[in-house]
Amino acid sequence: MKRKKIVFTALVLMLAFSLMASSTYLAKIGRVKRGQSVELTYGRAGISFIKSQFTGTVKMNRISGGNAPGEERPLFMQKLFDVRLTDNKGNRVTHVLGAVYVYFKVRHREVRMWEDGTLTIYYFDTWKNEWVECPTVQLVDALDGTRLSCRIRIFGLYGLGSK
Repeated sequence: MKRKKIVFTALVLMLAFSLMASSTYLAKIGRVKRGQSVELTYGRAGISFIKSQFTGTVKMNRISGGNAPGEERPLFMQKLFDVRLTDNKGNRVTHVLGAVYVYFKVRHREVRMWEDGTLTIYYFDTWKNEWVECPTVQLVDALDGTRLSCRIRIFGLYGLGSK
């Protein structure tokens, strides 16, 4: 009986630690200042502010495509990219001012899909409860590789998906 209690306690502790680790691992925090051009990356996704109109904290998460909201959704090629901004007073900023871009670093297969017109960046429109295409362009950098990028109008959930 004592052995069962020890095994059960160890199992509960492992489960508790794994839940805590998964919840603390997801978010990545960055700062942006007004007038600053900054790029924040999380895995193969990121956000670029060009001469930022904001001063605040950017919170980024990567989410499994299987957890995507909406009834109809594209087939996502990478984890979703959730990006939020709060100002210095802690107020959530929803609408973007100025030039702010979300991007995904892509491999050759994804570049071919984009060139064929079957891959684009989507954002989740919470008002319509659906995924909407974001006009996507290809950027090539000799050091950083190829990216697909779109200029955003709202902070929220973005994904690289096939049509």
